[in-house]
Amino acid sequence: MSERESGPPSPHVREFRFRGYRSLRDLHLQPGPVTVLVGENGCGKTNIYRAIERLAQSARGEFARSFADEGGLSSALWAGGRRNHEVKLISLVVRAEPFSYELTCGLSGRRDTVFDLDPEVASERVWIGDVRRASNTLVERDKSVVQVMSEDGHVEPHPVSLRREESVLSQLRDADRYPELAQLREMFAGWRFYHSFRSDRDAPARHPNTPCRTPVLADDGRDLSNAIATIFEDGDADRFRKAMATLFPKGTFGVGRLPGGDLGYQVTIPDLKRPLGMRELSDGELRFICLVAALLTPEPPRLLVLNEPETSLHPRLIPELAELIAHATERSQLIVTTHSHELANRLRELTGEEPIPLALENGETRVVGAGLIGHRRD
Repeated sequence: MSERESGPPSPHVREFRFRGYRSLRDLHLQPGPVTVLVGENGCGKTNIYRAIERLAQSARGEFARSFADEGGLSSALWAGGRRNHEVKLISLVVRAEPFSYELTCGLSGRRDTVFDLDPEVASERVWIGDVRRASNTLVERDKSVVQVMSEDGHVEPHPVSLRREESVLSQLRDADRYPELAQLREMFAGWRFYHSFRSDRDAPARHPNTPCRTPVLADDGRDLSNAIATIFEDGDADRFRKAMATLFPKGTFGVGRLPGGDLGYQVTIPDLKRPLGMRELSDGELRFICLVAALLTPEPPRLLVLNEPETSLHPRLIPELAELIAHATERSQLIVTTHSHELANRLRELTGEEPIPLALENGETRVVGAGLIGHRRD
């Protein structure tokens, strides 16, 4: 079994700050081992999820496409009031030991291209520690021009201009020449996100898989059967069976070969004359199985982000979901958004971490009772 040593790891990400992104006018968070963001629908929980995801996508070369999926950068900019002469920019800041990283982007304003809704990276900085100084700044970018600190401490201009719509992390890929950038890129790209598994009849998670060892569940659940089989062989099979016993108290869950050789899963219930197949499970049952497979991964990420995992679940499954999330904090740092106060309270009981309440005030996502900026850990 691929497990870290027992006991919660120290928080990987120490700080996020998001400015100008959708309802996040200026939101500051200091995550703990598990950070539970709780609030009603429409308060901006998903915007926080997306803002964190944008950082991961910047490392994967998917920054521009991520905004295109939202309707272009103009649809993602803060739409509320602004001070006089305030520029329309999005700023994403993260402090993840040992690095700090800041990316600022806006609309290009160009009229000579059909891609005018792409983001244009206005500036990008990478430094060591919390406070940025010239002596600890590794990378400083101004639009397409970038300067990088060499091994001997000298600042050198990069000889090739960068694509303005993508991050320096995805473009300077020489790990020997830029080892710190490679480390930061791998860090961000390794974060894992799960949001709203499809559960309709043609959902990817309802399809059988050609057998392939799969330690990490895809974000759409398309390799669910393979991921479950991998947990049974390489992961915490007993914990998976416990979760399935909660889901199917009168049934037995199994995964195995189907006629033709593919892998599939089914549930055997004593009162029924045949097993229930992949397409027969309810929406909530399918989503719960996906969550269990994601949380019991044999290869845990440094950071795992779940957006409203309680969606479609029967209330009796919430305590088990909370236990699975708390169990996952022994191997990963977690951020969970939810509108379920029961889930938030259960996680507080299990982990000792206080939920962070969110509310929408004048179109802006705010941490309730946290002053003007956001949440700080004492």
